Amino acid sequence: GDGSGRPFDPPRESLVVLPAAGGADAAGQRLSDGLTRTVASALAQGLSGAVVAPSTASTTLAQGADPRMAGRQLNVRYALETAVLSAHERVRIEARLVATDSGAQLWSNVLDADAGTDGPPPAIVGRLAETVTSEVRRVELARAQAADTPPDAYLLTLRASADLPNATTPEAIEAVRQSFARALELQPEYGPALAGLASTTAYQAIEAPDAALRRERLADADRLSQRAVAAAPNSATAWLVRAIVLNFRGELGAAAQAVERSLALNPYEDDAHAEHGRLLVATGQPEQALAAFDRALQLHPEGATVGVHLYNRCRAQLFLGRYQKAIDDCNRSIAFTPDWPDYMMLAAAYAQAGDLSRAQRARDELLRRRPQFRLGLLRAEGEAMSPAAAQLREAHLIAGLRKAGVPD
Repeated sequence: GDGSGRPFDPPRESLVVLPAAGGADAAGQRLSDGLTRTVASALAQGLSGAVVAPSTASTTLAQGADPRMAGRQLNVRYALETAVLSAHERVRIEARLVATDSGAQLWSNVLDADAGTDGPPPAIVGRLAETVTSEVRRVELARAQAADTPPDAYLLTLRASADLPNATTPEAIEAVRQSFARALELQPEYGPALAGLASTTAYQAIEAPDAALRRERLADADRLSQRAVAAAPNSATAWLVRAIVLNFRGELGAAAQAVERSLALNPYEDDAHAEHGRLLVATGQPEQALAAFDRALQLHPEGATVGVHLYNRCRAQLFLGRYQKAIDDCNRSIAFTPDWPDYMMLAAAYAQAGDLSRAQRARDELLRRRPQFRLGLLRAEGEAMSPAAAQLREAHLIAGLRKAGVPD
């Protein structure tokens, strides 16, 4: 207990960001203040438990406060301690995640990035927020398993979200969808489950074997994503899912507004920058799209989505007619997650660059992975695009694929 006889049982995912230590000089002091603030607001988007605002924390806690004391005073399960090791050309930050009940260290790392701008580098804040969120969730899942806690909406959603990135077969995706649906039976307007169910349904729509089923699933995803933003209007994730669903439905203007809402709520989410980039390509702005994909890569330089960001970058370069750069990005993407769209882009880029033997090898790999692929299908089933973007696709991608010998 906390001396009052009450057992110490703070809310799940509750965390305090302790005031950052190590501001040895003025630059270090500015950086440690900024770091505490920005990391707290980025984590507030990722974690459901209250992240104590640094202003509250610094009035109740001094730098170097004992995490266990802080946990008791503020009734939180986790404490994040950070220290600035260097604040000049290269910013180096030491970070530790601590369980406040035992004082045990759950995770620690040293992160560094070029100083570049004022304030803490986005790459550090993004990686810190992402890692701490996933570590806290991993601990919460392990804790529930150890205690044999009956699954509630929170745990079902947590498990389904953890399974989703590895769900590559239709059966696996359907199992994830059912977990989100069960969570909503237990708690009908639970925002994270609504967002999870909406995105899973949207991905099932894209893989649907016929157009009618695709339309029906997208209509379902649309309703679910509207409920998600109504249930959690300040959730960056809910707005990102809304943007993805609207993009799949071809409502590009509304999708762009939704992704802007998401980025305003959490500028450190690499997938939101990537979605923003995809929408910029779809509206004929590949140059601006490149900047968005670069931001996504900068925020998450070694994450599971790097291959996807590189593929998107390759596509933007192709639409700009920078064929050699497109080839480089697509080859880097293939090193992470080879998929048929990579070979489609490569076949076009090699052909446009005049390297026909490599273009034909990429074409053969495309048709081996996707035997039914035809240029007509790409026009009919490709994502929605503005007339300007469709023109770029015709001039660079489709003309290149035709040179590579892909059938009409």
